[in-house]
Amino acid sequence: MPTESALGPPPSMAEAADDLTPMLRQYYELCERYDDALVLFQVGDFYEAFCEAAEVVARTCEVTLTKREDSTGTYPMAGLPIDNAAAYLERLLDAGYRVAVADQVEDADQASGLV
Repeated sequence: MPTESALGPPPSMAEAADDLTPMLRQYYELCERYDDALVLFQVGDFYEAFCEAAEVVARTCEVTLTKREDSTGTYPMAGLPIDNAAAYLERLLDAGYRVAVADQVEDADQASGLV
């Protein structure tokens, strides 16, 4: 059964939304836009989820829950290897979740400034 608190913009990021790094700000905005889905955000070779969504992804997909820090705080994070994404997406869908996947269009190694 889907966990409603894992959907939508992460409350722990809400107060600091304007001060998040560009990458976390974009993740937050995608969560606002797709508030009925778990958002997976490509970072290099992984799809990452943060905060409450990360806890759901880690538990459902049986991956490690870790964290990502930025100047506004420390956020739970779970990463899914892109190579096995289809299997992990199937687990999330089978558990009743809708999933929004955001692919990276810029090479992080070539990005200028703070990512």
